[in-house]
Amino acid sequence: MICCSFAVAAEQKARTTYDNLLRLIDNPDVREPLKFLREREIVHFQRFGDALRVVQENLDAKNYYAFNPAIDIRPPERTWAPKLPTLSAGAAAPAEPKKA
Repeated sequence: MICCSFAVAAEQKARTTYDNLLRLIDNPDVREPLKFLREREIVHFQRFGDALRVVQENLDAKNYYAFNPAIDIRPPERTWAPKLPTLSAGAAAPAEPKKA
């Protein structure tokens, strides 16, 4: 199952914020834009839900591009790594090159 709760939670949090502001504000010039923004968050929430439903309906275990172990092979582990200079406990860091 796919989870997009992070996106849905953001929309719900914004909607709650707009609801709380609308409870506190009486000025119609401020309330109208807040109402619009709240309605927009509701539509976003609905569209995220629709998109999640479509993805869940179309997700199939036979989808070779999603979960095929023959394709999703881990690269071999590196057997070598470049040697980086190390500093001993009392050694100073290398000097910066002079700029011309």
